[in-house]
Amino acid sequence: MNETVSSYVGKAQRYAQFRWDYAPAAIDWLCSEAGLRDGQWVADIGAGPGTLTRWFVERGVEVWAVEPEEEMRRLAEERWRRRANFHSVQASAEQTRLPDASVALIVVGRALHWFHPETARREFLRIAQPNSWLATLAVRCMNPALNAAVKALATTANGFDLSHSKRDRPAGAIDSYVCRDGRLARGFPTVVQEDWPSFIGRISTFSGAPALDDPAFTALADAAHRIFAQFAVGGILVIPVETQVQLGRLRP
Repeated sequence: MNETVSSYVGKAQRYAQFRWDYAPAAIDWLCSEAGLRDGQWVADIGAGPGTLTRWFVERGVEVWAVEPEEEMRRLAEERWRRRANFHSVQASAEQTRLPDASVALIVVGRALHWFHPETARREFLRIAQPNSWLATLAVRCMNPALNAAVKALATTANGFDLSHSKRDRPAGAIDSYVCRDGRLARGFPTVVQEDWPSFIGRISTFSGAPALDDPAFTALADAAHRIFAQFAVGGILVIPVETQVQLGRLRP
């Protein structure tokens, strides 16, 4: 079992329920800038339970959701199997199993840091049509104090397996994949509201976080509750977030 897969075993349902979604305006902008047309193929690499996939399935383009973790992939399949333009692939970023020169747009949401840059870039070039686009998307907390407090939860004292956590991994850099000339970047601010179950539900899906039945999860929940109590008002945490999109042409 590779590192990416083992980081999310048993977390798919909570991941789909509690992880922040992407701003609709970000998807509109991305599709417009990439010139995405009906009938073209989009590859969602590291698709997870289909959070990003959904936006392209609903647009009617052909979407290939590439995901190595079985529970994540099956959840996406359950949600979208009745849509003829949804296609699920059990594969990794480095070996997608997609046909040569088939894809007009490659999208990656919250997964680029798990890829081996050179191997994945070569694979992307193989499956992409000439002059194709790569887009990365992330949803970031824009409250620096809250962001720092949540990041500080990822410790061995709170049951985190840091060998399976992205905390100490270098951030995935789109520069490793695309040409710098003509690269585009834009942020789309929104607001998320979380109650306590939503907050701890999201925390529990972090890579390296202990399982719910792990005795160490109690320590994590206690530490997370202190953060929630500090920042929430009336039992609700109002979080300014931003969907950040980067878009560029794949670098030969």
